[in-house]
Amino acid sequence: MSKWGKIGFLVSGLSLLVLFVTRLILGGWMDLLWVPFGLFCGAFVMAVAVDYKFYFDFLSMRTTKHGMNMGVLILLSVILLVAINFLGTRFDKTFDMTKEKLNTLSEPTLQALGGLDDDLKLLVFYRGTDDKELRGQLKQNFQTYVDANPRVKIQFMDALLEVEAAKKYLESQRFAVVLDYKGKRAQIDEPYDEEKTTSAIFKVTAKEDKTIYFLTGHGERDIDGDGGENIKMFAENLRSDGYKVAKLNTMAGEKLPPPPAVVVIAGPRSPLLDGELDGLREFARAGGHLLILADPGEKHNLALLTKSVGVEFRNNYILNEFDNLEQLGPQAALGADYDRNSDITKKFFLGGRVMGSIFMLASEVARAGDASTELTFKDIVKTTPKAYVSNQPKPVKNPEPRSVTIGVSVSGPVTALAKKVGDEAAKKDGDKKADFSAVVFGDSDFMSNQYIRLGANRDLAMNTVAYLANDANHISVRPKTPEATPLELTTTKEIVVILAGLSLPLCLIILSGFFWYRRRNL
Repeated sequence: MSKWGKIGFLVSGLSLLVLFVTRLILGGWMDLLWVPFGLFCGAFVMAVAVDYKFYFDFLSMRTTKHGMNMGVLILLSVILLVAINFLGTRFDKTFDMTKEKLNTLSEPTLQALGGLDDDLKLLVFYRGTDDKELRGQLKQNFQTYVDANPRVKIQFMDALLEVEAAKKYLESQRFAVVLDYKGKRAQIDEPYDEEKTTSAIFKVTAKEDKTIYFLTGHGERDIDGDGGENIKMFAENLRSDGYKVAKLNTMAGEKLPPPPAVVVIAGPRSPLLDGELDGLREFARAGGHLLILADPGEKHNLALLTKSVGVEFRNNYILNEFDNLEQLGPQAALGADYDRNSDITKKFFLGGRVMGSIFMLASEVARAGDASTELTFKDIVKTTPKAYVSNQPKPVKNPEPRSVTIGVSVSGPVTALAKKVGDEAAKKDGDKKADFSAVVFGDSDFMSNQYIRLGANRDLAMNTVAYLANDANHISVRPKTPEATPLELTTTKEIVVILAGLSLPLCLIILSGFFWYRRRNL
């Protein structure tokens, strides 16, 4: 390379350095920068032109060609790695390798996200650096929702700095997670898991507000009572899923809602009036939906109502010989046999083991012998084969254990109910396309404040209401729990592991000696 070539490259390098440093200091492009840019181009062209023969001879050399081939290969490898990283960042794809699919959104959640036709804003309000750890955790948890549907937008805001936004959504400056969909808002409570998040999504995306009516006036379980025998927690869960909850006192003259509403009769202790029973029958014939929870040994007359929908309430007592329930007493029945085809219970079988339901004082229910053949019945939950029935809530000697049905669902055309009660006028004038549905449990304790958290009680209660309300998306799946994977190390396996651990380094030593000997004698 000639002297002038070296000077040209030096001037071009210095010009390029001055160009970048000056632009960085000025923070933008100015006309003055054209001077070092032009000097760089001119000096570079001059350096190449002066020694063009040198570069031509250099590129014609065999060693240069081999070097350039290697350089091109390295360059292509770098480009490939950059492209892979870019695509991995641009199109994020994860795989859930856990058996229970702990890191995958459940089907109800995916269905709820699939119905979005506008942006769902997920706003996380935090307080400076105090919530840094929780904020990072939520960002990772909520990313699965963004991956499932790009319409989900996550936004983190410091409530201490963005005061106006915090006032718009919150009553005070605190850590909170809020959903906003088309102006409809819902707050996600702790723990910020999929169950709470999906319930909030149901609430803000519900196209219509559905009301679940609870019959009162006959000693039913109270939806506002804090006592263990009441069902306040169940009502709060319904509200969290976007339902409205209301009391209905037909004894005081209040009218039943128009079908297809859902009416719940939760454990009355006194009989319903004949007029009330007739009204509930008419409600069912018009396409209404009933959830009847009848406890044995009480002075109610729900057997007359259940018989009208084709279900026999036998008013006996289910006892058990199941060892694991000894602490709850012999009257505690374990519902462990679920119908795999029922919309209420079929999702219990998605991943992991199936949890049982606890019924503290239950009666057997079954399809009535004279029920219409047009009706569809499903035994949604049965006890274990170690249960038995008795006319008294006391253990008996030499019982006959068998699987006993505790919950039955029935559905079909309203004309089947009209035929059942001999109402030819209703059969003739009724809407033959209308359908009704009812679920009858021989127990109401399982959804009480005291027992709703046991086993699958909560999911069974919530899924039943979702089924009756025709809300397939609301049918929940119990929280996924990882199962332990036992590792049993037998004597044979232990010997194999030890031999493998010893043989691997020994083989490496032998191979090293072999290659050393070969190279030494070449």
